[in-house]
Order: sequence, then structure tokens, then C-alpha cells
Amino acid sequence: MMTSLYPATNGVREFYDRLPASVTTLAEAFRDAGYATLSFSSILFTGQMTNLDQGFDELHESGSLPDERSSKTAREYVDRLLPWLTAHKDVPFFVFLHVSDPHDPFKPYPPYDSMFNDPGKADQHEKQMEAVKKSISDPLMKDFGMPTRDELVKSGFDADAYTAYNEGWYDGSIRGMDAEIGRLMEHLTVLGLTDETLVVFTGDHGEEFLEHGRSFHGQSVYGELIDVPLILRRPGSIPAGRRVADNVESIDVMPTLLTLSALPVPEGAQGVSLTPLLTAGPWPHRAAFSEKAETKDGNDSPPPHDTQSFSITDSAWKLIHNEKRPHGLPEFELYDALKDPLDRRNVAPAHPDVVARLSRSLAAWKAKTEAARVAVEKGSKEEIKPEDLERLRSLGYVR
Repeated sequence: MMTSLYPATNGVREFYDRLPASVTTLAEAFRDAGYATLSFSSILFTGQMTNLDQGFDELHESGSLPDERSSKTAREYVDRLLPWLTAHKDVPFFVFLHVSDPHDPFKPYPPYDSMFNDPGKADQHEKQMEAVKKSISDPLMKDFGMPTRDELVKSGFDADAYTAYNEGWYDGSIRGMDAEIGRLMEHLTVLGLTDETLVVFTGDHGEEFLEHGRSFHGQSVYGELIDVPLILRRPGSIPAGRRVADNVESIDVMPTLLTLSALPVPEGAQGVSLTPLLTAGPWPHRAAFSEKAETKDGNDSPPPHDTQSFSITDSAWKLIHNEKRPHGLPEFELYDALKDPLDRRNVAPAHPDVVARLSRSLAAWKAKTEAARVAVEKGSKEEIKPEDLERLRSLGYVR
């Protein structure tokens, strides 16, 4: 999203990988064009630790939050952003507002904690959350309290009821975030910047609530994790209410923002500008790709470990290639992308011709993106600043 490069190209695949300094970020492109740049990072992965501070004049790291263990960051960061916007209303600016309210821990602050759940059952659910940890085998998932369906059953809890309560908190967190984004939009109106400001709303991943037997995120390329919203708003230049069904990718965000700002797209960008889709212009047929990097046991990444998957979504079909997989998981999975967006019914055995065609396209894409790989800056736990490592430990990300 910030580089318009696939992970296979920019080299950021594992927990401690850092973005190569040679890569031009979205913030650098705007800063070099004379924009004031500001970043609000809700987690270490979007700040200095990974070099994603490149190009920002001012960076607010998660360590500056009142409660770093809370995922509810929208209210605090919008509070900080509004006066900054007032001070910069007469100059061009680029703001990366990264908020993490729809993230674990899911429980939102009032009144959103009871908006979709029975508040009388909150204490019982929190006791179950602690109790189920005894049955969670993976250390990282145990710290986060993220059980699989089998672990919930082992604990003696109703897996669907348990997960439904978490989903209610998740929805409440989204509603709370929505109120803060609304406050931001109102402030743009007060400043007279509504028609001049391009607002892009998107996410970096979804969340699994046992759709494939697990909780959390980062473990697969199934629909619940890789399909995210993308909303663009600028009255007068982007048609209101236009809905786009075509496949687009996170790497398209950078060239789209730069094109709409009349700025050049860096050479080597792998995404494309989505401006034709915004104006109903001609749009070439294009597939979308995702990759789930191999995660080693013991590197502080979510399970399943020692697995690696790639996907291609092309028109009505989505193919998943499980290059490294646990016993029992097929090498290829094929899904009807229109009728089965959560990838529940594998129809690969019935469509070997589609599997063969899409697997060739996926292999060609992999070869192309890996051939374009830039020199990587590998990191390690030992190279992280002691204070950052301690913050990661306090949040449960490393042991």
C-alpha cells in the first residue's frame, strides 16, 4: 500500500524484515512534491521499526498512546489530527491516519461495548476468554487469547456463541471508529477543505472468526482475511455513490493517490491507477494476487507455521496454491469468487482446466515479482531497539 510493490518484490515477508531504504514510499513522493506529511502509527509495524517512517515530517508512534495495550486509537489520534489540520489548512498535506480499533483486544469503550452485545454477559465472556487460554497450544495465540474451534470445544464452550460475542465487540469497535472518522470529516467541512481533500479509507487485512476453524489474522489467503474495503471521496472530482466490482489491489492505492494529485508515479511501481474505474473509463481485464509468506515455528508469527500460500482472483474464479502445507490440505483450492467470497466450497476437482490455467498465470506472476526483488534489509530481534522490543513483548508479539 505504501510502496506499490508486492511483498515478493519489496522483501518484507517476515516479522523483523524492514523496508529497503532505496524504495520510494508514498509519503516520500508527497514530501518531495512539497507536501507537509504526518503519520499516526497504531502499531510498531507502521513506524520506524520497519522503515515506514520514510518521508514523514512528523511521526506519532504507538508508544505515545495513553494505553498502548488498547487497540482503540481513533479517538486519541483524531484529537491530535484536528488541530494539525487547522494549522496546515493553507498548505498541501498528506496524512497517514492508521487506527486499529477493529483489532484485538476487541472490546470497545462505552457505549459501543453494549451496542451489539448483551452487556450482562460481558463478565462471563471475559472469564471464558481466560479459561480457554489453557487449551490454546500456540504461545502467540495463547497470549492473544485466540483459540481455534477445536480448542474452544476442548474447553467445553459453545464455539459459535463465544465467537459471536467477539464479533459483537468487533462490530462495536467499527462503530466507535466510524464516529471518530465522522468527526474528522466534519472538521474538514468546518475548515472549508471538503472539496479539496481526497480521503481514502481502506484496511490492511480482515479478521477470521472461525470461518476456517481459526481466530486472528495472517494465517491464510482466504476471503475473510484478504478482502478489505476501499472507499475514495473527493466531491466534485469523484462521482458520489459509484460502486466498483472489479478486482483491485492494495498496491493500486499509491499510484491512484499520486495520479489524482497530478504527481508522477515512481518507476517500478507494480500497481496501477484506479482513476478509470472512478470515471467509468476503459479498464483492462486484470487479475488480483495475494501471498501468505512462510512463517517459521518460533519466529513470533501466527500459526499454521511452515506453510506458504498464494492466490489469484481472475473474474469469477479464485485459485489458491498451497505451496507448503500441512498434511491433508490440497495443493490447489478453487473457489467461485462471486458466489463464495469466503472460500467455503473447494471446487478444484470439478474444474481441472481452470486450475491449470490459473496456476500458470500465478506462476508467471510469481516469477515476475521475484525477479524484480530489491535488495532487502533483513532485521532480527537483536537489532531492534531495546525499548521497541520491550513494547513488542508487552503487547504479546514476541516472547
